[in-house]
Amino acid sequence: MRISRPPRKTRWARGRVLLVAILLGALATPGTTGIAQAAAPPSSDDGTVDLFVQDGSVVEPGQVVTVRVTLRAAEAQPIPERAIRLSITEEPLATEVAMRRFIAREADPSLTPIDAVASPQVLQLETGDVRIQFTVPGDPEAEDVDPQLFGLQADLIDDVSEPGAEASLSQRQLLTVVPEDAEVATTPVAPIVTLSVPPAGGQALSVGELEAYTAPGGALDVVAGVLGRHPATIAVDSRITLSIQALGDAAPESAQKWSENLSGIGFSQFALPWADSDPLATQAIDTLLYARLGQYPWIHSDEITESELDALGQRSAQAVLVPSSVVDSDRTVVQFGSTRMVRVDEELSNALREATVAASEVEAEAALQRVQGLVAKRAFSQTDEALVVDTGRLPVTAISLRLESVLERLKNVEFVDIVGVPLEEEPSELALAINESSPPGQWTNFITEVRELWQSDVRYATIASDPEALVVQRWNRYLALFSSAWRDNPQGRDAEWQRAQEDSAAFQDSVFVEQGSAITVLADRTELPVTIRNDLSSAVTVQLTVSPSRGILRVEQPTVSVVVPAESFRRISVPVRSLANGTVPVELSLSNSLGLPLGETVSLPVTIRAGWENVITIVLAIVIGLVFAIGIYRAVQRRLRGEEPERG
Repeated sequence: MRISRPPRKTRWARGRVLLVAILLGALATPGTTGIAQAAAPPSSDDGTVDLFVQDGSVVEPGQVVTVRVTLRAAEAQPIPERAIRLSITEEPLATEVAMRRFIAREADPSLTPIDAVASPQVLQLETGDVRIQFTVPGDPEAEDVDPQLFGLQADLIDDVSEPGAEASLSQRQLLTVVPEDAEVATTPVAPIVTLSVPPAGGQALSVGELEAYTAPGGALDVVAGVLGRHPATIAVDSRITLSIQALGDAAPESAQKWSENLSGIGFSQFALPWADSDPLATQAIDTLLYARLGQYPWIHSDEITESELDALGQRSAQAVLVPSSVVDSDRTVVQFGSTRMVRVDEELSNALREATVAASEVEAEAALQRVQGLVAKRAFSQTDEALVVDTGRLPVTAISLRLESVLERLKNVEFVDIVGVPLEEEPSELALAINESSPPGQWTNFITEVRELWQSDVRYATIASDPEALVVQRWNRYLALFSSAWRDNPQGRDAEWQRAQEDSAAFQDSVFVEQGSAITVLADRTELPVTIRNDLSSAVTVQLTVSPSRGILRVEQPTVSVVVPAESFRRISVPVRSLANGTVPVELSLSNSLGLPLGETVSLPVTIRAGWENVITIVLAIVIGLVFAIGIYRAVQRRLRGEEPERG
């Protein structure tokens, strides 16, 4: 692959002039010796810093290039006038490991300062930049020189007069140096684009939501169009497809058309769990009945143990997608025990993600140049192993704006050949171990809390005639808590967790005893009326327990099994016997078949007036007898007087 450049004599003459100027400036400027200083963070409350090489980061030895360093101020405050220091690694990054550690800030090689220039004031949420020229290391006249990779570092320092000062912000870039006559083979790069929607709620998408996503100009429609022009391997959130399937003919026409066209785009497709939930977290709370991890479980981080990986492998039909740091290898498909792993390159994926969500074209360009350097180093090694990358595992609403430009630039990067992910390829290496690690205690505690709440919902659902239907609906709520979308939004996940707890409380209060009014009992034997309401979509069977708090009232059948229809109520009468007069609170409670309580206990005040029934009966009998006797008496009196009975 050749790079179009000015004629060699012109470039070499120009390069010598600038190189001499830089060397003279270096001699006149103190503090320009090599330093090994840890990079500051690329962003802080002050803002962010980034850099890229104008006209592309693939350059030739001796070429004069311009590095553009950009500053973006945060919302809280501006960045005052300071200085930018640009440095280059003293030696080329000799290995792919060294390059990746440099970009990941895991290593701090010795740096040679190139220049330090004043930077302008940058107002809140605005961008400012400086441009620094320098000559690329190397002799342009040398022959048989291998391509090399250098690291660049831009630092924000307080004062241009103190070029050795400690930096408050730093960012790193890769400079790919390829001699004019060098031939570099292409490297296969396999991008994965995730089609997912925001996970809030854990419910199926409504007709309105589906129409908004799939109508012309909607996020899913836009991303599908991009993938039709720039093929990639597609990972589809099952929340989208299952919502369309559940609606059937009631689904919007745009959603049905989108679903039909989806199968015809991309190199291949595989399904993600609901809301792209983390398979490891799902497995941790799963009852082995409800989780659907799919053919290719794709874990969210490199925090995994051998036993967890083995369990995923046993439940997976094909392979497990893992971050590249899980196993020390440069191979794409690796076998560990019975598990086949497809490695997803972390550094490349992070850079592509930065480009996809970049706030400006300048920041996207900087991220894409890091991608180019990472790919170039693999190309130099002349390996045919594919680099599997993802564009961020973000909802389509977050990637739809820049996805096309990112995929187009990736395709046009020198040394890149876009291919599909080798999901079904045989392993090319056998790993004897993986890099085990455990998640932070806070995450483990969160999973434990979710599991306990989930299990309480499962226990509650046993009262239903169709418990599995209720549990499946509840399961999606918990999957949404482990969505990859919360990776950059812990506050959003906390809010979703709060809603999940409130929703669980409402679910477990769906069957209850209605609070009745006070009852007065006048007879020795009577029946207490009790109403049980069921707000669930399934009929339920519950045990009603009636417990007087005093012994003056005896319940003939303290526990009664009651079947309540779906979304309805049931009134029953509980036989009781009064033993003495007084007031007694009667507790009405529900439980399942195992005796576990359901909902809250209702207290019903009962006032007993035992024996009053006989008194009332006698009084009524006397009244009736008197009325009858008076009637007879009056009739006899009328006859004796010879009066005619009244007619009419």
